[in-house]
Amino acid sequence: SGFANDDCRKSAALWLEAIFPHDKLFDNYQTFEGLTFAEETNKITACDALEVGIRNIAIEDAEGTFSPTGKPGFFVQDESSITSFFGTKSCTDVGPSCLRFCSGACLRIITFEVNPSKIHDNVVMSISNGKRTEEIPRSSFYWSGVFEDNQDANFFDQTKDWTQVWYGVALPPGQYTVSFLDKTDSKKPVLVWPDFVRE
Repeated sequence: SGFANDDCRKSAALWLEAIFPHDKLFDNYQTFEGLTFAEETNKITACDALEVGIRNIAIEDAEGTFSPTGKPGFFVQDESSITSFFGTKSCTDVGPSCLRFCSGACLRIITFEVNPSKIHDNVVMSISNGKRTEEIPRSSFYWSGVFEDNQDANFFDQTKDWTQVWYGVALPPGQYTVSFLDKTDSKKPVLVWPDFVRE
């Protein structure tokens, strides 16, 4: 409680931000149960995450604790790659949260990891349900570190350095076709397949 008072009016019970802002794909899977609020309060906000370009935000409220309707559903960002496949008739804006709440929605976050080579920088994932098609940009994560004091000495000779690339989207139940397009020439996209694709 207390998130709505003058001292904390910019705070929220659930605050989304980016620890690694270069990783733009939201892929958190936390579950909250049995929560109660002593007073009307700012329950959730994703504004900071959206400001640094995090995308594909979809958070399930299985009990309706956070929802403005008191019913189960999903908090989602207003992004066509999410909302176009299930419509937004049941969705309402949620105050200062920078999110919409979609009552009764049932979504699953689908991710595909691909070859992180720079030659695929201009490749997008295209997903279609036969009626609508959306293009999903790639999200990458780069990490480099050095272990000191001989910690984990056998792991990459005391260093770690890697890049991972994903495409991800939150989808409702249905049948979808996934393909990849090289848009180096935006006027003539070319159907391609990255060196490997892992769901």
